[in-house]
Amino acid sequence: NWKMFGAIHGSVLLNAANSSSVEEVKNNISLLTQLESRILYDNLPHYYLSNNLLEVGALRQQKQKFNISQDRLQLKNTYVYYLLPNLGGYVRGEAVTHLFVTTSRFEERQDIELINLDGSVKLRESVDKVRLKPPLFPLSLKEGFGVNYSILRTFNSRLSIRSGFGYRQTYNSGVYKLLHSENDSVRVYSRIEDDKTKGIETSI
Repeated sequence: NWKMFGAIHGSVLLNAANSSSVEEVKNNISLLTQLESRILYDNLPHYYLSNNLLEVGALRQQKQKFNISQDRLQLKNTYVYYLLPNLGGYVRGEAVTHLFVTTSRFEERQDIELINLDGSVKLRESVDKVRLKPPLFPLSLKEGFGVNYSILRTFNSRLSIRSGFGYRQTYNSGVYKLLHSENDSVRVYSRIEDDKTKGIETSI
């Protein structure tokens, strides 16, 4: 009773604009690729569903190289063990991350300040870019377990109510965010701390 599905989506967008000057036309090229996969096992008392998505996009602006504009990897897994035809317990896990470095580029060179978690400050002078996110971070993880009640169960459709206890962690190793700019000459970036939460979860 294992079923596997897969799909590949792609798009190319060409854009030309001359808003800045009638004589000067700016050409932009945008590429987007999506890879989807789904694995399903449905055989009472077991039910398992895995949904995975990889999305990568690139943008090339006038007289520039291609740069990553979209980058997302999502892995979602759910397992239900039915004690009754419509009632059982569930466990689930989800991970959301990305694969490539996220960089902010400047039209003109600037001085930047990087504030670390311990409060120390590092100054970089006359740079044209800054790395905001390394590969894989931020990494968001979600886990949960509880009671699953299936309202609708057909060959093509399933509607369930789930209620239980959930955990969420976001790991921000090497991740920075823009705080402010000082007189448009110095940009200040701060490290983002890890975040962990837990509590009651409910979903349909």
